Amino acid sequence: MDSTRPQNKEAVLFILLDAFRWDYLNAEDSPTLYKMASGGVYVKKLKSSSGFTQRSSLFTGAHPEIHGNYTMYVKDSENSPFKILRPFRKLLSKIPRTGLVHRVTRKFINQIPKVSSSWAPPGAIPSDVLSYISVIEDNKPIHSPGALPVESIFDVFQEENISSLYMMAPVSGDDGSTMKSLQKKMSTQHQAFFVQFSDTDGLVHISGVDSDKRRELVKEVDERVRALTEQFESLYPNGKTVVIGDHGMVDVEQYIDVWGEVESFAKENGLENTKDYLMFLDSTLARFWFLSEKGERILKPFLLKSFNDKGKWVDEEYMYSRNIPRNSEWYGDLMWSADEAVGIFPDYFHWPQDKYKAMHGYDSMVDSMKGMAIIHNASTREVIEEANLEDIGVTICDLLKIRHPDKATGKSLWKY
Repeated sequence: MDSTRPQNKEAVLFILLDAFRWDYLNAEDSPTLYKMASGGVYVKKLKSSSGFTQRSSLFTGAHPEIHGNYTMYVKDSENSPFKILRPFRKLLSKIPRTGLVHRVTRKFINQIPKVSSSWAPPGAIPSDVLSYISVIEDNKPIHSPGALPVESIFDVFQEENISSLYMMAPVSGDDGSTMKSLQKKMSTQHQAFFVQFSDTDGLVHISGVDSDKRRELVKEVDERVRALTEQFESLYPNGKTVVIGDHGMVDVEQYIDVWGEVESFAKENGLENTKDYLMFLDSTLARFWFLSEKGERILKPFLLKSFNDKGKWVDEEYMYSRNIPRNSEWYGDLMWSADEAVGIFPDYFHWPQDKYKAMHGYDSMVDSMKGMAIIHNASTREVIEEANLEDIGVTICDLLKIRHPDKATGKSLWKY
C-alpha cells in the first residue's frame, strides 16, 4: 500500500453515467446501483440544467443564467476556431454533403480545432457556417482553474490544495479504456476522482431507450460502478462514492425537417444563409440570428407561424422559469424548442445517414429528462424525491469539507 496516500483524509469518487435516466435504476438491470441507493443518500429524480452544458452547472454549482453557458455551440465569429475558413465560405457552400470532395474537405476541417481549442468537434455543422460558430464550455480544459465563466469546484480545489484526477468529457474516451485507465491510476495521491461513462448516451441515441441494447448497457455500466467503488473504498475507507445520471433520454416519435423548410422559404424569397440570417440546429433546438434588415423582415414572420404544432418559440417567461441565460448574440434572436419526443432532423450533430432513435435536451422539467443521484458509504440512509444538478457540485465540496464556489446556487445533499 502506498504510505503517502492520504487514506485518512476525505476523498470522493465521482461517477457520471451519461444520460442514465432515473427509471433505469432497478434490482434486475442495475443491482449494484439499486443496493447503493438502498443504503445511502438516494435522489430519485435529478433535474438537469437547461440546454447542453450540464458540466458547467455541475462544477459551478450554479444554473445557466448565472454561469452563462447554455448550448455547446454559440455564434461567435471572432473567437471561432474555424475562422480560417471564412474567406472560403461561398466555395464551401457549393460542396455537396456527400461524396469524395465532401469527405476530403471534412477530414481537413476536423483537424482545425486541435490547434486552437480544447474541444470543438465540427460535427455535422455545414462547412460554410463553421467560421461563425465557437464553443463556450471547452475552450480550455474544463477542470483547469479559470476555465469557466464563474468559479468552479476546481478553482476551490486549487485554493484548498485538493489533488484531483479528471477522466470525464472530453478526455474520457471510450468506456472500456476509461475504466482500465482509472483502475490503474486510482492508487495515486488524489483526493477526488472524476470519471464519465458515456455509452448510455451515445449508443442509446442509436438503439433507443425502449430496447434490449439499452438494458444491456445499463448492466455493463452497473458492473463498472461496482468494480470502481470496491477498489476506491478499499483504498479510502472513509471515502464517498457519488454516482449520478446527469439527464435523461426519450425515444423520438416524430421528426421535423426545419432545415429543409427554412432553406426552401429562404430560396424562394432571395435570402442567403450567413448573409441575411444564420441558423443553428441542435437536435431539439432551432436557433436563428438575423444578419440583415431584409432577413428579419421576411424570415421572422415565417418562422413565428411555423413549427408550432411540434414545439414552441422560447419567450421571456419560459427563459426565466428554466434559468436560461438571455444572450441573443450567442444563442439566437429566436429560439424554437421541440416538444418532448420530437426530433429535429437533419440537424448539425448528425449526418443524413446517422438518424437517431432517442434524444435529450428537451424541457428539463419533464420526467424523461431527469437523472438520479446516489451518495454511497454514507452513515445514514436518506431518500430525496427530487434535487437539481447544481446541488451535486456543492455536495462534493461538503464531502471534501471545503467551501462552495462563490456563485453556487445549489443546496448540499449531504448532512454531517
